Amino acid sequence: MNLQTGIVRIESAGSIGTGFVVSKEGYIATCAHIFDAHQPEKITVIFPTTNESQIAKIIPEWWSSTQYDDVAILKIEGSLPEDVNPLPLGSAAGTKGHKITAFGYPDTGDI
Repeated sequence: MNLQTGIVRIESAGSIGTGFVVSKEGYIATCAHIFDAHQPEKITVIFPTTNESQIAKIIPEWWSSTQYDDVAILKIEGSLPEDVNPLPLGSAAGTKGHKITAFGYPDTGDI
């Protein structure tokens, strides 16, 4: 599986972040902190594997602020580009007590 086909770039009011396509219907999981604690009306989503962009909106009932889970679920207004594929989600059951490593983006300073 090529994981890159499910990664998206998110641009909103000067903020940039990453998201992951999680369904063929165009739902995208990302972090709420990208949006600086506000929920913008429209968000630009860019699919790097096809270089296409679309407009997405935040699903309010699936928003969890940085004080809690730091999760936002978006929905694109159109259809997914042909070469974009959802990434599989799975359960975290059975991970308690196991060492797990995660990483994000390093601080790049002023760009």
